[in-house]
Amino acid sequence: MVFGLKNGLGLVFFLLFMGIINVMKVS
Repeated sequence: MVFGLKNGLGLVFFLLFMGIINVMKVS
């Protein structure tokens, strides 16, 4: 359960990070 939560958080942060990178590229 804890591992799944950490994995989920990691995925969310990864997607957020990729989104920021895309915004920086567009700007």
